[in-house]
Amino acid sequence: MAQVQEVSDFESLKKSIMDRDLVCLHIFAEWAPECAELTKILELLTSEFKDITFISANAENVEDFCVEKNVSSVPTVLFYKFGDLYGTVEGFDVPGVKNQCKKLSNFVGLRPIKTGSEKANGAASGDQNGASTQEAFNEYLGKLINRAPMMVFMKGSPSEPKCGFSRQTMELLSNYKNVKFDYYDILQNDKVRQGLKTYSNWQTYPQVYVDGELIGGIDILRELHDAGELEEQLPKSESVEDRIKKLLSNNEIILFMKGNPKEPRCKFSRALMEMFKDLPPTIKYESFDILQDDEIRQGLKEYSNWPTYPQLYVKGELVGGLDILKEMHASGELVEAMTVS
Repeated sequence: MAQVQEVSDFESLKKSIMDRDLVCLHIFAEWAPECAELTKILELLTSEFKDITFISANAENVEDFCVEKNVSSVPTVLFYKFGDLYGTVEGFDVPGVKNQCKKLSNFVGLRPIKTGSEKANGAASGDQNGASTQEAFNEYLGKLINRAPMMVFMKGSPSEPKCGFSRQTMELLSNYKNVKFDYYDILQNDKVRQGLKTYSNWQTYPQVYVDGELIGGIDILRELHDAGELEEQLPKSESVEDRIKKLLSNNEIILFMKGNPKEPRCKFSRALMEMFKDLPPTIKYESFDILQDDEIRQGLKEYSNWPTYPQLYVKGELVGGLDILKEMHASGELVEAMTVS
């Protein structure tokens, strides 16, 4: 049975995450018996999920990492894909850990991306695993680029840019009040930082993408701005009300909750999912994780005049939250309300 490799310090931990494509990291404490039990389970999982690198770190030895990642309890298990945080399981939650491992195991057969002579030697020997890894990594980069209608890959954040070019880009974009964009701090992931240069054939940062297409960096943005052509290339942001209306019109039944039906992230959402197990299989509904979109999370409270979650909508109308849905379930009205023709 394979062992879970223990990492002893912050720098070694960061390097271990960056050097592997798929990582399961167990933050533990020696005084917590459930951590020792979870380590035994992770050792069993190493033989089942061979493409995942399993590592562990004593919370006392990596305090800076725990602060940075908001790890406040043990055990906590963090999952990484290509250097980015993919999922988190807090506490002694074996089913949750196995579920996250299964999600990562979709990348079966991956090996670390090869570069330079390693890549050449791999190609000469007919090694196909390096190519499949590169394809998966490129697919991941494509998803990052398309994460929002407009993506800015920069050093730092819009509120705290970490280089002059990123700062100038933020200052330029501040001229366009109706433009909304998402960002990615390439200083947090050197694998993405280097890989995106090759993927986009653009060697510097920031890199600005609109609808998945590269516009360019600060020089091109400045040229377009000076020519009065930049605004027409930038996506206009929808109001939160329009976004909510679109979600309601596109889904006959939609549940706004914390987490998702398989992984509810609060006790109220969890209680509702237990109740929904009694629904007949003919009833289908969509869910929206309000933890992933704070604009919707806050805007929906005002839109519906309902301050708590979960919230269930049928044909654009609010049915109610947990208490009302419990009453409807007890009286048999819930199935009728969720049966749409």
